[in-house]
Amino acid sequence: MRSLFSCLAIIIIVLSPFGSFAGSNDDGGEILPEVAGITGMTPVVINSCVAIWVPVPETQALSGILWYNNDGAIAFPEVLLESGTSEYPVSLTDCRLVAEDVFGDSSSWSEVIFDEPVTCGSQGLYVLFRFPEGSEHEADGEGGGAGFGFVVGGGHEGWMSTDGDFWVRVDQTFGFAVQPIFVDEEPGMVHMNGITPDEIVIEVVENIVYETGMQPVAPNPFNPTTQIRFTLKDPEQVVISIYDIRGRKVVDLVDGVYSRGPHSVTWHSKNQQGQQVASGVYFARLKVGEDRFTRRMLLVK
Repeated sequence: MRSLFSCLAIIIIVLSPFGSFAGSNDDGGEILPEVAGITGMTPVVINSCVAIWVPVPETQALSGILWYNNDGAIAFPEVLLESGTSEYPVSLTDCRLVAEDVFGDSSSWSEVIFDEPVTCGSQGLYVLFRFPEGSEHEADGEGGGAGFGFVVGGGHEGWMSTDGDFWVRVDQTFGFAVQPIFVDEEPGMVHMNGITPDEIVIEVVENIVYETGMQPVAPNPFNPTTQIRFTLKDPEQVVISIYDIRGRKVVDLVDGVYSRGPHSVTWHSKNQQGQQVASGVYFARLKVGEDRFTRRMLLVK
């Protein structure tokens, strides 16, 4: 059975193919995509979620979404939005909550309308469904656990995560069976700008307060480069090193004083000798004074 994922990860995909199904909107309008089967994930823990990429046309706002749901007895605790690009989702903690305790019908197209329409200043929006803890997909239909319909050779791009931070992209041969609901953009609507993986926009604000910390690396998974991002409350001596999964140091990227505020350092997947390293899991470790921060990365070739 073919995996929906294009790389190895701790997430296990559950793929249940069945005969194609097509439907229409309740008003007899646009034909919905043909559904080839149901996909879920395991394990499902507190922040396990799916992120579905929805391009948003200019002058339009996303007001809701139709999706093919597996188990009508399961409620998704949260539906969230964040703007960006299709390259990599944002952290779950950076998203805007637009619906809570969302139920769908069993083995059927279902609809959720957001608390208010959202426009964006980027290429589109990620729609994130957070799975209820322990709701692994075990079978199709009611009682079978949380799951989404998928289509072959179409649908919407998607990612899955067990923690809302480290994402694994679904093989692009497959797509989620969703249909966005758009309305015309109007003044006063919620507008989301987002941050792209390769461009951080820094606004100059008087008396802005920064906290020392490390943000998620992006893109992740990556090939061959990724950005390691961090902020400093005050000017500090900074050391950033890369380690492999066995705890062996691969390379020292940074050892110097950085100014207050946000920073980004690029790793080109090379070791201390300038040689390209193999595919696999690596860790970026940031040392600032007595503080230590670590982020996991996946290099895929």
